Amino acid sequence: MLDTVEGQGCVHLSVDRDTGVATLTLENIGKLNAITPGMIADIHTRCDEIDADPAVRMLVVRGAGGTFSSGSDITEFARFVDGRDGVEYDMRFVELVGRVESVSVPTVALVEGACAGAGLVIAAACDIRVATDDAYFALPIARTLGNTLSAYPLALLADKLGESTLMSLVVRAHRYSVIDAAESGFVTEIVAEPGSSQRVNQIFADITGVSAVTIVSVRETMRRQRLRRLADTTDLVFHAYGSAEFMSSVRRFLGDDDASDSISSRPVPAPARS
Repeated sequence: MLDTVEGQGCVHLSVDRDTGVATLTLENIGKLNAITPGMIADIHTRCDEIDADPAVRMLVVRGAGGTFSSGSDITEFARFVDGRDGVEYDMRFVELVGRVESVSVPTVALVEGACAGAGLVIAAACDIRVATDDAYFALPIARTLGNTLSAYPLALLADKLGESTLMSLVVRAHRYSVIDAAESGFVTEIVAEPGSSQRVNQIFADITGVSAVTIVSVRETMRRQRLRRLADTTDLVFHAYGSAEFMSSVRRFLGDDDASDSISSRPVPAPARS
């Protein structure tokens, strides 16, 4: 069983009682709001609080300090022993994505700066995305660590981004500009200022004026359609997170100059093709 490290990052929730807009803010500023296990637990708790508050009519998810999220906190990966830890971590993350998708009000990702990796998936789990002109999107897992995503997050990204764009982000490990994201429909609108912008406030007012029941039912219908076509990719997740390449990449990322490609002493079976 993989234990979690407490006290890393936090998630704030504020509610504007006049407008009914709740704001969930990811904060791990020293690491560009990288998602930690503690933050995953916080998001579950905050979503429960939102569902229990009848005054909330819309949820905004954003990051602190001008960045949405750079992805998962890689220091957590340094504690992995083998692929089983990766499978367990992935299960926690998939549950998080499902919790964001099950919130009982419309959801908007307000994206500034970097929106990468796990942050990209969280933004995709929201109903729409509004982004500032400095925002960009990325999924550099093939370049940074050599890990992977399991079936549901990939299906979600494929639905929201399109399969070709998703594969381009993985294969080329490049930044997807906010202009391109808006042209493809992934970003609903580009705004200049996220906080006090009149246009942002108008977007929020439009959303709080429509039926949450309709939005949530449409969102849930699409989620169930994704679930129906999922394959079991546990073996692929196990293989990626248990590989010597992944283990050494994590150590190099965290500054271990002596990391080699033979970190893992446990044999990892190659994934079977079906």
